Amino acid sequence: MRLVDKWGGKTYTKTIAGADHFLLFTRDEAWTEINAFLADW
Repeated sequence: MRLVDKWGGKTYTKTIAGADHFLLFTRDEAWTEINAFLADW
């Protein structure tokens, strides 16, 4: 979360149960959240 603290711009934190850094990109739920964030930005 240090990056979030230093970013200075809009941030959004979402926890996806059971996901790690690798599984994050293989789960549809993660991509739904990523796309929603980018669409709102």
